[in-house]
Amino acid sequence: AGERALVNAALQALQTRFRARCAGDRRALAELAAAGDTDGVRMLAHKLAGAAGTFGFASLSQAAMMLEDQVAFGEAADPQ
Repeated sequence: AGERALVNAALQALQTRFRARCAGDRRALAELAAAGDTDGVRMLAHKLAGAAGTFGFASLSQAAMMLEDQVAFGEAADPQ
């Protein structure tokens, strides 16, 4: 039980750090989109999709995957 509590505490700490990082990622996506850097948007969206999925944020992961696909297929995308 003690080991499980340590693992849960570590996962919670990682989730907290991930949530904090998301604000910066959102700003970065908006800046990349404004600059027309579609490769940058696609790469950051891909990274965000994977990380969100890892930490159990399924809806964020799905939204990031959709953004990645929209950019990859040349569709207009607004990360805001």
